[in-house]
Amino acid sequence: MVRLLACVGDDILLYGIPLSRKTTTNNNQNSEGDDTVVEEDKEEEATLLAKTSVGKGYGANVATYSACHVPPNLLHFIAVGCENGTLVNFQLTQTKDEQSSSPLPFEFTKVSECQGHTKAICAINFHPRGTQLLSSAKDGTARIFDAQSGTSLGVLKCEVHDPAGPAPVVPDPSKMKTKDPRMMKRAPQILVRGCAYGDLEGKVIYAVASGKRGPAYLTKWRTLVPLNRAPVSAGPSGAPPS
Repeated sequence: MVRLLACVGDDILLYGIPLSRKTTTNNNQNSEGDDTVVEEDKEEEATLLAKTSVGKGYGANVATYSACHVPPNLLHFIAVGCENGTLVNFQLTQTKDEQSSSPLPFEFTKVSECQGHTKAICAINFHPRGTQLLSSAKDGTARIFDAQSGTSLGVLKCEVHDPAGPAPVVPDPSKMKTKDPRMMKRAPQILVRGCAYGDLEGKVIYAVASGKRGPAYLTKWRTLVPLNRAPVSAGPSGAPPS
């Protein structure tokens, strides 16, 4: 059985999808009165295993799963990135209490909320060997959190321009002749559409960013300090290495 996470409105749903077909055997009689055995091959339907809400008005946008070894237990974490910029982390456990109000075989237990993004989250990934969580959003940043506590561990500010060319010029509103906000130029919005760890130790991070239009750029980051002790830095002067 394959397990599938689905984001629907403010809800997160876990489904079980069978990989094999179900065969049923029926005994029938033919026109001559003889018994015949008929086998029917049917597809099994997906089963709802667990369901919960991330929060009213949050808007579940993207979800990911990771099995993390937290001595002495193997914990099953599910992280949900929301439209309001919040990361909501759950632990998935099997329903053991017969008196439980939930008729489903599994249940979500909320562990933490991670705050920092100001716009909708586009992608999330767990650290390959831990409970750190990497996320990217439409606010121009990728961020690293501790999934258990919700603590922010680092911020990666992404840029969108050709590395071989000059950096984009950000207009200074104080030096513009007009004060009409409709006539004032704004800095282009940066959308960090994807993020991922590049090695098993979590020392390499990739982010894909673009504007609303135009090309997208892949940036490679290297962490210079352990993320469980100090904020992340990228490159020798805070700038992402090319």
